[in-house]
Amino acid sequence: MSISFAYLFAALRLTEWYEPVIFLFGHLLTYIICFTFIFFLFFHSFKERLACAIIASCSGEIIYQLHIFPLTSLLHIGEVFFLNYLITLIAALYSLELLHKLVTMINNVVSPSRSNLPG
Repeated sequence: MSISFAYLFAALRLTEWYEPVIFLFGHLLTYIICFTFIFFLFFHSFKERLACAIIASCSGEIIYQLHIFPLTSLLHIGEVFFLNYLITLIAALYSLELLHKLVTMINNVVSPSRSNLPG
């Protein structure tokens, strides 16, 4: 599964070169929203999401850099944008995990037991 997300990340990075209109809201925000939604859609636990996010992002960045190497003659593995993206993605995934736990805890505390209701 991580391999498919790595190719998706590389494809989005290449989209910056060929179709920059998609990134009207900013590169970082577009990547974070897209991949956070995808990881929450496909994975159920925080550990799975985090592992796939790190593996897919790093692999996708390597694929992207190898693809554009003939065009630029430079390899920028670990550039500032990628590191900002990875840290922000991990923070977003962790924040949403905490929010999910908070909502679950509130629902368990607030919801009355049905055994005390008449009928």
